[in-house]
Amino acid sequence: MQKQIKDFVKYISDIETPDDRSINIYHGNSYDAKLRRKNLLTYLLKFTESRPDIILIGEAPGIHGCGRTGIPFTDEYAMATEAFFEDEGFHNLGLDRERSAAVIWNVLTKRETIPFMWNIYPFLPLATTCTSQDMGLPSASSGPSSGRPSASHRHNANGSAPLFSVRRPQKNDFPGNRTPVAAEIELGRDIFMELLFIFHFNRFYAIGRKAYDALKEVIPDITYIRHPAHGGIKECTDALNLILE
Repeated sequence: MQKQIKDFVKYISDIETPDDRSINIYHGNSYDAKLRRKNLLTYLLKFTESRPDIILIGEAPGIHGCGRTGIPFTDEYAMATEAFFEDEGFHNLGLDRERSAAVIWNVLTKRETIPFMWNIYPFLPLATTCTSQDMGLPSASSGPSSGRPSASHRHNANGSAPLFSVRRPQKNDFPGNRTPVAAEIELGRDIFMELLFIFHFNRFYAIGRKAYDALKEVIPDITYIRHPAHGGIKECTDALNLILE
């Protein structure tokens, strides 16, 4: 299983996004990209011990959450303060916070068992075009073609290439996230199906309509939970408390 997970991280880190309106946050040799890749690997390996029964599926990374840490529904503050991340090799560069991550972890912090979390589109969709260099990533043209790369093209998260620092994205660098478009959802669904070859969940919960609509045909028993954004905090929190009892 560990080999499957390492192969999956290599696979996802080398996927090219459909166009330059979104960024693969795990791709490249920048310090930040390697940090997110290492966090993702550590996160996935941690769940080989607990064999999660429940998966929560969100829409896409947030700029101030998964976009920085590489972990779905997790901002830097949660990574620095939650027991789940202690002494496991996770790393972050600050204490940035994200509202959705705070809502989710406000529920999870009370639980002994943490559900698996993912995003139906695991890459960062930006409200306006942003160059890869702005995020400390190689240009899209330097990456492999879309879809599953061949073994010879997969990047090793623990490769020997030297780390180098770049200017870290600041809060005002980008206008915000946007909803993933159809091509991004299709790519994300393909990635999600690869994940299901590794982990075998019994209970699927989509946090937000976009994730639910993307998966309701392939996973008929998936349950919709309102996203905490736009006034949905109470409904989301109540639903999570109910399913995690």
